[in-house]
Amino acid sequence: MGEPIDYHIAVSGGMCLVPTGEALKTLSIDYQNMVDDGLFLDEVESFTDLLARCQAIQDKMNAGPHPNVK
Repeated sequence: MGEPIDYHIAVSGGMCLVPTGEALKTLSIDYQNMVDDGLFLDEVESFTDLLARCQAIQDKMNAGPHPNVK
């Protein structure tokens, strides 16, 4: 299990969708296992491309402004 979600950080520019270190390695292995097991119905994008899309979303979410956060 991961860490509990700190919702204040999540809405104040600290959202993290792209893991690092050991978590990234574990996710990469899990993703490849899902690909190998045929769990995707459509064409599978590379793990690198998927992470790039997640990084773009993360960057946009953290760019602010976050007017409702006090």
